[in-house]
Amino acid sequence: MSHVPVGVLKVMSVIINPFHPGIERIMKFSAYTDKACATMNVNESVQQFGLRPTTMEEFIKRQVSL
Repeated sequence: MSHVPVGVLKVMSVIINPFHPGIERIMKFSAYTDKACATMNVNESVQQFGLRPTTMEEFIKRQVSL
């Protein structure tokens, strides 16, 4: 697996847009997610919807038992 620098993604997305807008959107999204913070606070959703967070261990155990 290789890493494409964000600058290359931005330039290539402009160049490829006239030929394939879908690939252009993927490149722009990739450039955005490279620098975006992917963390979130779920406390409000847990309270509002009555959810119960699941640990990774619980999730895996459920998948194995299916």
